[in-house]
Amino acid sequence: MNGDTVVDIWGKNFLNFDQYLRCGFGPKQVQGEFINEGYIRCISPPSDVTGAPMPLAVTLNNQQFSNPIDYWYYEHPSIFTLDPLRGPDTGGTHVLLKGNNFDPFVDMPINNHNDTCCSFGPLGKVPAQVLNSTKVICVSPPSYTLREVDVEITLNTKDFTTDGVKFNYYRPPFLYDIDPLMGPVAGGTEVHIHGSNFQDTGKIFCKFGDNTVPGKFVTVNELLCKSPRAEKEGYVPFQIAVHGDDFTSPDLVKYLYYDAPVIYSIEPTCGPERGYTQITIHGDNFIDPGMGMVYCVFNGTIFMNTTIYEPDKIKCSSPPVLNAHGVNENKVSFYDVRLTFNNKDLTDSVKRFHYYKEATITSVYPAGGPVSGGTVVNITGKNFHPECACNVTVRFGSYQVAPVINFTDLSLIHISEPTRQAEISYAVFCLKKKKKKK
Repeated sequence: MNGDTVVDIWGKNFLNFDQYLRCGFGPKQVQGEFINEGYIRCISPPSDVTGAPMPLAVTLNNQQFSNPIDYWYYEHPSIFTLDPLRGPDTGGTHVLLKGNNFDPFVDMPINNHNDTCCSFGPLGKVPAQVLNSTKVICVSPPSYTLREVDVEITLNTKDFTTDGVKFNYYRPPFLYDIDPLMGPVAGGTEVHIHGSNFQDTGKIFCKFGDNTVPGKFVTVNELLCKSPRAEKEGYVPFQIAVHGDDFTSPDLVKYLYYDAPVIYSIEPTCGPERGYTQITIHGDNFIDPGMGMVYCVFNGTIFMNTTIYEPDKIKCSSPPVLNAHGVNENKVSFYDVRLTFNNKDLTDSVKRFHYYKEATITSVYPAGGPVSGGTVVNITGKNFHPECACNVTVRFGSYQVAPVINFTDLSLIHISEPTRQAEISYAVFCLKKKKKKK
C-alpha cells in the first residue's frame, strides 16, 4: 500500500508516446516506461485501499484506457525474529520467520504464495512456505564465504522488507567416532566424541536414540557426554548438536546398550604374589563386544586380558604384585576384581582375590615308600600356612590331596597315597582352591 512497486505489464500494441504513455491504478495515474510494443513498466503509486482489487489500465493519450486488470495492494510485511538464528554453511536449515502481514490475501480470491520468497542477502532468494499471517518457513541456501546475512521477505518477488534480521552461518560439526561405542542400560557412561568443527557454544547436546543429554566442549575435535538410562538393550542412533537442536545425521554412528553384567563368584580366590593365576569368573550377562573391550580389572586400575567361554563364564589371569627384584614393596595382600565390557565402565559387583607368599619345599623325608601308600612323609619348607591361602594341597605326581597335619609354617606331615606302579613322585604344594571350613 506504500506504492513504489515496479510493475511489469505485458500486452500488445504498446506505443512509445512519451508523457502520454501512462498507467492508471484506479483514480491515480503514473508515467509509463516503454520497453517494446508488448512490454511496458510502471511504478505503483501509494494507496489506502487494501482487501479489494484496484483496476489497472494503460492509456496512450491520457484519455482512453485499455481493458483493466486487477491489481492488489497489501500492507507491508515485517520480520520480528528468526528461529534458529544460525545454521551450517552447507545450507538446508529450516528457518522460521516470525512477524506479521505474511499472508494478506488469505480470505480473498487471490493466492500469492508462489510469489512469496525469502532473501538471504547476496546469496539470493529461496521459496517460502507460508504457514499463516505471522509465520513463514524458508530453507537457508549454502554459504561458503559469508558468515552473516540479512534475511528479508517479499510477497511479490520484487518488494523486500528492510528489517535487517541477521542469520549466521557456521561450519557444521563432523562426527567421526565415539569411545566407547557401548555401555550398560543404567547409563552414566562417559562417552568421548571425536570429530571436527566443534565450538564452545554453550548449546552442545548428545542424542542417544530419543534421549537428549547436555554435552561438554573439550576441544575443536572432542566433546564429552554421559549416556542416559535406556529402557532396554540394543543399538540406538547417536547424534550431536553444537548449536541447539541442529543434530547430525542419525545414520553416522550407533551406540550399543547392554544389560549390566554381574559377577557371582571367582575361582580360585587366591594365588601367589608372582601373579598369572588363571581365575574363572562366574556370573551373568557376559557379552562379547569384540577385541580390546572386555577386561578383568584389579584394584580399579590394572586391566588384564580375558577369554569369554560362555555368557556366564570368563577367564583371566591375576597380575603380579612383585617388583623387578621379586619384592612385594607395596605389601599387597588382595585386589578387588571387577569386569569391564567397554574398557571404561566397571561392574557394580566385585569379588576379592588374595595374594600369598609362595610355598617353598626344602626337604622331604623319607624320600620314598611302598606303592601301597600309607607312608608318613615329613615335608619341610616355608610359607606353608599363609593367612590368605585358599587351601593347602599336596601333590604326589598326579595325585593331589590335602595334608593330614599342618604343624607350623615350616613343616607338615602327610601320608602318601597308593600308586599302581613304582614311580618317582614329587611333593608339590598348591595354596589355592576353595578354603575349607574350620
